[in-house]
Amino acid sequence: AQTGEEGMKKISEQGGDIVLLDLLLPNLDGFEILKKIRTDEATKKLPVIVFSNCAEQKDVDKAMQMGATKFMVKSNFSLEELIEEIQKQTK
Repeated sequence: AQTGEEGMKKISEQGGDIVLLDLLLPNLDGFEILKKIRTDEATKKLPVIVFSNCAEQKDVDKAMQMGATKFMVKSNFSLEELIEEIQKQTK
């Protein structure tokens, strides 16, 4: 999804096994989406990997406290490592 609103709509309508979430999105930021995911009965147990270039410790801490399953800084992980983490979280 290109915007936070589109992302929430897709999660609500289509569900899924995992959410890959960036914090920097137009309309709704990633923290708002994470909050909505964690407060909705239908989605609150979905694994959420925050995959973002927001590397400040305060952002990592906030995301984890809000219920993110994992926080990965885009520039620190390869595509292969991301795929491995997705597979690990969806087993």
